[in-house]
Amino acid sequence: MLISEKTRRNICDELRIENIAWHWRHDEIAFLKRIFNLGDLPSTDGRYDTMEGDIWQHRLINSDWPDQWIFDDSRLDLMKWSDETFSQLLAEMLHPLVRENEAERNGLLELINDYLKDDGFAMMPENSGRKLRFKMVKTDENRIEIENSGKISRPFIKEQLEKCDRKLAEWDYDWAITNARALLEDVLAKDLHKQITGKEIESPGDLGDYYKKIKALLNLSEGTKANDALKMVTSWITSIVSGIASVRNTMSDSHTRETAPSRHHAKLVVNSTKTIVDFLYDVMEYQKARLERCIIKKSKLPYIRYWEGMQYKIACRWLRDRDYILSLPGYKDFFWTLDTFLKRMLVNELINNFEINCYDDSDEFFITLVVLYDVLNADDLERIFRKTKWDSQSDWSMRFFLEEVQAKNPEYLTREMIEYISVPDKF
Repeated sequence: MLISEKTRRNICDELRIENIAWHWRHDEIAFLKRIFNLGDLPSTDGRYDTMEGDIWQHRLINSDWPDQWIFDDSRLDLMKWSDETFSQLLAEMLHPLVRENEAERNGLLELINDYLKDDGFAMMPENSGRKLRFKMVKTDENRIEIENSGKISRPFIKEQLEKCDRKLAEWDYDWAITNARALLEDVLAKDLHKQITGKEIESPGDLGDYYKKIKALLNLSEGTKANDALKMVTSWITSIVSGIASVRNTMSDSHTRETAPSRHHAKLVVNSTKTIVDFLYDVMEYQKARLERCIIKKSKLPYIRYWEGMQYKIACRWLRDRDYILSLPGYKDFFWTLDTFLKRMLVNELINNFEINCYDDSDEFFITLVVLYDVLNADDLERIFRKTKWDSQSDWSMRFFLEEVQAKNPEYLTREMIEYISVPDKF
């Protein structure tokens, strides 16, 4: 018996103390016969053979039993009956035909669930055609937990995770689906994208667009060298993401509802979302480990001087020498080990964390940008500009790099950058 005697007694005592009409205005015999076989239960009145006769005599004819008699009758010992029978009694008490007033029904539901939660259960509504019915469900059963919750950097995501579980427990399936969709969108467009690229996705888009960007950044393209069966599994994520967006549109509270979701629908959406989110954080951590190995390998590359004239014994290189640099020993092997994800992560690592303390550091900074130029964009250039424009160790290198970019991709330069390189000397 999973519903404890303590919980049962608390519910029964609460109903008795509040004098809540368990059968409301319905015939008590008809009500109880939906749950118990009254013909098999004995009579305590010598004039009758079964309990049904007793109820007829003492409730319908004379009404000399108290209104809450069922909670004290030993034949209906509610502490001993099966969980199924006890839950059926509660379900009948909540049935709209028994308790027509929605406010009263919701108040009784809240009272019952307040005690059931201690045993991990709740009475949940189920829509069966046009009829609203209630059934008891185990709210803490098979709940998927995200192992990577510690890697989530945004409080909003953790709030949505909590709300998904809470709304399922509170039988608010519409909002459980809405929260799951909001959770997935924030993970894709905000948290993961920022952890990978250094910024959030600001341009409007749908869930499918956001996932495509993350998939590319995490190197999850179906064209990569992965096991065919695993590629098939990961390709299904695209379909699931699209389905979550669609089911939210047709079933959740966010739009005019076409179909009312049931518990199994909401659980599927919530659990699918959690599984996808957990998987994506796993992949990101795997790729970050690859990045660490890549950073170590880059640190061992031969030193190349950037830009500063031919008076130095070590030959200087420029952006126009990129193809030559990539053919040099070490650089050639290094470049061809990099996929798009690693290149992007290296760019972010360089801009966000690399410290320029001397001219050699400046050379390493800009030569690395030359090597990774194929993945640079206008936003990257803006971040590079902000990082180095007033740094005495890299100012002139920044000027020359901007001039090279202007010749190759003039659309990358802002007006401020153009004005910056037009000034001959600031020191």
